[in-house]
Amino acid sequence: MLKSVPNKPDTQNLHPASQIKTLYNLDNGVSLQVSSFTPLNPSRFPPVIMVPGLFSLMENFRNLLPALTRDFKVHYVETREKSSSICEEGSIYSIENMASDLNKVIKQLGVADQEFLLLGYSMGATVVMEALASMPAQPVVAVLVGPSADFDFPAWSLQLARFAAPYYRFIKPLLKGYIRYFLVNHKEDPEMHDIQTRVLDSADPYKLCSTVRAISNYSLIDRLGIINCPLLIIGASKDTFHNHNDALRLSAVIAHSKYIDLETNHRNHSSEVVDIMKEFLR
Repeated sequence: MLKSVPNKPDTQNLHPASQIKTLYNLDNGVSLQVSSFTPLNPSRFPPVIMVPGLFSLMENFRNLLPALTRDFKVHYVETREKSSSICEEGSIYSIENMASDLNKVIKQLGVADQEFLLLGYSMGATVVMEALASMPAQPVVAVLVGPSADFDFPAWSLQLARFAAPYYRFIKPLLKGYIRYFLVNHKEDPEMHDIQTRVLDSADPYKLCSTVRAISNYSLIDRLGIINCPLLIIGASKDTFHNHNDALRLSAVIAHSKYIDLETNHRNHSSEVVDIMKEFLR
C-alpha cells in the first residue's frame, strides 16, 4: 500500500478537508486508487466509502463532494475500469471482480461493522450491492444513487466493443452524438450529457471496451436476497440515460429500503444527497 504526500485543503473551499491519495495493492494483479478526505473539523458522522459510476470522474461530483467532505470522512474508491487503476494483462472487468476489489479495500481500510456508510453511484451502486453478500463488515446503510440491476447494452455496442479500442479517438465523437440525441434527456436533465462527455474524454479505450463486454450479461435482479442491510435508494425520474425502473424495482422488492426521487442528475449529484443522508442517520 503506497501513500502519496497529503494534499493541502483546497484554497477555494472546493473540498473543505485534507486529502490523501493512496494506491491499494489488492494482491490479485490489481491496484486501486483511493482518495481519502478528512474533515477539517471533528465529525460526529461515520465515514463514507464512496464508489462512483462507470468511468466516472471526481469532477462529476464537484457539487456533492464539498458538502460531503465537510461533515464526513470520505474514502473515494476508483474501481478497476478507471484510468487510475493498475491491472495486469488479462484482468477481467466484471461486476463480480469489482465487488471483490471493493471488499479487499474495505478490509484494508479497517472500518468496523455497522460503523460506516456505503455510497454508490450508477454502476458503483451495482458493485456495492454485489459486494454486500460477502462484505467483511456491514455498513449502517448503503446509499444507492441511480442503481442498475443489469446492463442492457444494444447489440451493436457489444459488437463495437470487440474492435473499437484502437480507433477510439475516431469513434468517440459519434458516441457523444449518440448519447446526446438518443440517450439523455438533454432538455430536462442536461447534467447527464455533461457527465458522459467527461467520461468518454477520460476513459481508457481498452478498459472501456473490456468492461462493456464483461458486464453486459450481469444481472442481480434474481439475487436480491443477498442484501440484508438497510438501503436508501435515490432515483432521478427525468434521467433517460439510466433505467429509472431499476431503482423502482429494487425499492419495491427489498423490504428494508427507502426510495427518494430527486428527478434529475444535477440534484442527485448535489448537496441534497448529503442532507438526505444526514436526515436518515438522525
